[in-house]
Amino acid sequence: MNVGNAQSQSLIASMQSSSRSTLAMKKTIADAGGSPQAKSLLVDAVNVNIQVDKGFANRVLSDSLNDKLNSMFKEAGMDTTVESLLQSGTDFSPQATANRIVEFATGFYGQYQSNNTDVDEKEQLEGFSTMIKGAIEEGFAGAQEMLAGLGEIDSDVQAGIDETFDLTMKGMDDFVAQRAAQLATAADEEGATAL
Repeated sequence: MNVGNAQSQSLIASMQSSSRSTLAMKKTIADAGGSPQAKSLLVDAVNVNIQVDKGFANRVLSDSLNDKLNSMFKEAGMDTTVESLLQSGTDFSPQATANRIVEFATGFYGQYQSNNTDVDEKEQLEGFSTMIKGAIEEGFAGAQEMLAGLGEIDSDVQAGIDETFDLTMKGMDDFVAQRAAQLATAADEEGATAL
């Protein structure tokens, strides 16, 4: 059967070729490893024949990151998921995140003191600060390494990480300064009552 002119026949041949390519791509995607969400997004892209733009790439990266984080939560024995954290309404701004880290870390100061009764409180404060700040640095470095392993970190995300780190370190410095001021005030009061 002869359908239309040469241009029409060329268009039909192109569509048939495209259809065969699409089926081949779908089979390749189905055979590939990866998360079901990532596969679904790739199949959707093939079905509607879209280009992989920044938004599409970010969705694939986000799904991959969520899968990795959820696996890490499970391995750590944490009964949570990325989705539940996001739905919790928790503020993930650099300031709020830094505040949570500082609050959590400084909550161990009393335990540190009771484990180091052989030194005065000024030395306890200095030792605690050194230990905690070192742990915070290691934690941020580990998170940075994990994120870099997933791909190039967006400059806005990196700026948020850097700001969170700086605010966390400032929060620790503020805690130490506040405790040191309390120690100085207590020492002054003791000196005044001794007279």
